Amino acid sequence: MVSYERSQNRLFIETEKTGVSLGWFVFWTKSGNRFPWYKNDCRMHEYGHSVQSRILGPFYLIVIGIPSLLRVWYRNQYLKTYRITWPNYYAGFPENWADRISGIKPGLKSPGKQ
Repeated sequence: MVSYERSQNRLFIETEKTGVSLGWFVFWTKSGNRFPWYKNDCRMHEYGHSVQSRILGPFYLIVIGIPSLLRVWYRNQYLKTYRITWPNYYAGFPENWADRISGIKPGLKSPGKQ
Protein backbone atom coordinates (compact mmCIF):
# COMPACT_ATOMS: atom_id res chain seq x y z
CA MET A 1 0.00 0.00 0.00
CA VAL A 2 1.32 3.42 -0.94
CA SER A 3 0.59 6.44 1.22
CA TYR A 4 1.68 10.03 0.92
CA GLU A 5 2.03 13.16 3.01
CA ARG A 6 2.96 16.76 2.25
CA SER A 7 5.54 18.07 4.69
CA GLN A 8 8.68 20.24 4.67
CA ASN A 9 7.75 21.49 1.18
CA ARG A 10 8.04 17.92 -0.13
CA LEU A 11 5.69 15.13 -1.08
CA PHE A 12 6.68 12.08 0.98
CA ILE A 13 5.47 8.87 -0.60
CA GLU A 14 5.68 5.72 1.50
CA THR A 15 6.21 2.59 -0.56
CA GLU A 16 6.74 -1.05 0.32
CA LYS A 17 10.34 -1.42 -0.91
CA THR A 18 11.77 1.74 -2.46
CA GLY A 19 13.78 4.59 -1.00
CA VAL A 20 14.76 7.31 -3.48
CA SER A 21 14.54 11.08 -3.71
CA LEU A 22 13.58 12.86 -6.89
CA GLY A 23 13.58 16.56 -6.10
CA TRP A 24 10.33 17.44 -4.37
CA PHE A 25 9.25 13.78 -4.38
CA VAL A 26 10.64 11.65 -1.58
CA PHE A 27 9.95 7.91 -1.81
CA TRP A 28 10.72 5.97 1.36
CA THR A 29 9.99 2.65 3.00
CA LYS A 30 9.80 1.46 6.59
CA SER A 31 11.75 -1.61 5.50
CA GLY A 32 14.69 0.73 4.84
CA ASN A 33 14.92 1.87 8.46
CA ARG A 34 18.27 1.13 10.08
CA PHE A 35 18.07 2.47 13.62
CA PRO A 36 15.46 1.70 16.26
CA TRP A 37 15.86 5.12 17.90
CA TYR A 38 14.40 6.91 14.85
CA LYS A 39 10.81 6.47 13.77
CA ASN A 40 11.54 6.68 10.03
CA ASP A 41 15.24 7.12 9.31
CA CYS A 42 14.79 5.99 5.70
CA ARG A 43 12.43 8.93 5.22
CA MET A 44 14.93 11.23 6.94
CA HIS A 45 17.77 9.95 4.75
CA GLU A 46 15.82 10.45 1.54
CA TYR A 47 14.85 13.94 2.72
CA GLY A 48 18.60 14.59 3.04
CA HIS A 49 18.97 13.68 -0.63
CA SER A 50 16.18 16.10 -1.54
CA VAL A 51 18.09 18.88 0.23
CA GLN A 52 21.20 17.89 -1.74
CA SER A 53 19.09 18.28 -4.88
CA ARG A 54 18.12 21.82 -3.89
CA ILE A 55 21.75 22.70 -3.13
CA LEU A 56 23.22 21.25 -6.32
CA GLY A 57 20.40 21.97 -8.76
CA PRO A 58 21.11 20.52 -12.20
CA PHE A 59 24.36 18.97 -10.96
CA TYR A 60 22.47 16.71 -8.53
CA LEU A 61 22.22 13.76 -10.90
CA ILE A 62 25.95 13.87 -11.68
CA VAL A 63 27.25 14.63 -8.19
CA ILE A 64 24.75 12.59 -6.13
CA GLY A 65 22.65 10.40 -8.43
CA ILE A 66 25.43 8.54 -10.22
CA PRO A 67 27.58 7.85 -7.13
CA SER A 68 24.48 6.78 -5.21
CA LEU A 69 23.40 4.39 -7.97
CA LEU A 70 26.92 2.95 -8.09
CA ARG A 71 26.82 2.39 -4.34
CA VAL A 72 23.46 0.61 -4.69
CA TRP A 73 24.90 -1.57 -7.45
CA TYR A 74 27.95 -2.41 -5.31
CA ARG A 75 25.75 -3.12 -2.28
CA ASN A 76 23.70 -5.57 -4.37
CA GLN A 77 26.84 -7.30 -5.68
CA TYR A 78 28.23 -7.50 -2.13
CA LEU A 79 25.00 -9.11 -0.95
CA LYS A 80 25.10 -11.66 -3.77
CA THR A 81 28.75 -12.48 -3.10
CA TYR A 82 28.90 -12.54 0.70
CA ARG A 83 25.21 -13.06 1.56
CA ILE A 84 25.30 -10.15 3.99
CA THR A 85 24.51 -6.46 3.61
CA TRP A 86 27.47 -4.24 2.80
CA PRO A 87 28.16 -2.49 6.14
CA ASN A 88 29.76 0.61 4.60
CA TYR A 89 26.93 1.70 2.31
CA TYR A 90 26.03 4.75 4.39
CA ALA A 91 29.61 5.49 5.44
CA GLY A 92 30.66 7.06 2.14
CA PHE A 93 29.69 9.95 -0.09
CA PRO A 94 26.93 10.87 -0.90
CA GLU A 95 25.01 8.74 1.61
CA ASN A 96 26.86 10.03 4.66
CA TRP A 97 26.15 13.62 3.59
CA ALA A 98 22.40 12.88 3.26
CA ASP A 99 22.46 11.41 6.78
CA ARG A 100 24.24 14.48 8.18
CA ILE A 101 21.80 16.86 6.48
CA SER A 102 18.82 15.01 7.92
CA GLY A 103 20.28 14.70 11.42
CA ILE A 104 20.77 10.93 11.43
CA LYS A 105 23.44 9.91 13.91
CA PRO A 106 24.44 6.26 13.42
CA GLY A 107 26.35 5.99 16.70
CA LEU A 108 23.39 7.06 18.80
CA LYS A 109 22.49 4.43 21.38
CA SER A 110 19.14 5.84 22.44
CA PRO A 111 17.18 9.06 21.87
CA GLY A 112 19.02 12.10 23.23
CA LYS A 113 22.30 10.28 23.90
CA GLN A 114 25.43 10.09 21.77
